[in-house]
Amino acid sequence: MKVTREEICNNAISLFQENGFENVSINDICIKCCVTKGSFYHHFSNKDELLIFWFSEYAKKMSLAICENEQDNPYKRLKSYLELYAYGISELGHNLLYYTIIAGTSLKDKFLYLFDMTVSLVVLAQENGDVKSDASAEMLIEIFGWSLIGLIFKWKQSDGELDFMENVRSIINTIFCQ
Repeated sequence: MKVTREEICNNAISLFQENGFENVSINDICIKCCVTKGSFYHHFSNKDELLIFWFSEYAKKMSLAICENEQDNPYKRLKSYLELYAYGISELGHNLLYYTIIAGTSLKDKFLYLFDMTVSLVVLAQENGDVKSDASAEMLIEIFGWSLIGLIFKWKQSDGELDFMENVRSIINTIFCQ
């Protein structure tokens, strides 16, 4: 039976959430997926690459969400997208999301198309007068990204006690103050 990257990834994410990223070995993933280590290594070079794959796939799905919601004004689409994006990644939990960020220090390079789409929404929202900042759209999105990474570290430090989504909304409102 042939197992896909997606199936290995989904099973691994499930194991990581149950047992903690650091407590799951590649052997554990192979057992859960009923594959050999060779099959695992055919798809991924290590657990970090698996996390980056999950994150990249999630980003692709999120980019479709931007396109599907074109009836809303740009600011509403931007805010809705950023909240949905943050909610989705928060489903990993504070521990696994922390390891995902550590694993992918160059994640921005993995999905520039997503960055570009978000920048386009900020530009439109600025043109509509909904985003009042004079800063470039690129800078605002970069600030959001770094703020989100900082929030992930803070969430990890609080051992998941911090209200992640409340803080995300606060960041969005601060950066893209309407």
